[in-house]
Amino acid sequence: MDESGDVRILELPGHPFFLATLFQPELGSDASHPHPVIRGFTEAAVAMAAARRAAARATPRPLG
Repeated sequence: MDESGDVRILELPGHPFFLATLFQPELGSDASHPHPVIRGFTEAAVAMAAARRAAARATPRPLG
């Protein structure tokens, strides 16, 4: 919430990464200091990709 009590960011609990904002976090970032929202999104995407790769390796493939 902002200073006036208005909601500016919303998260959906239980979802790997669902976030809605009424501001642009990328405008508060640069390459050496990403905004925490940008960092969190990137970390969630990397973790999801790693989990998918691990699941694909663990799934037995049919012979033949």
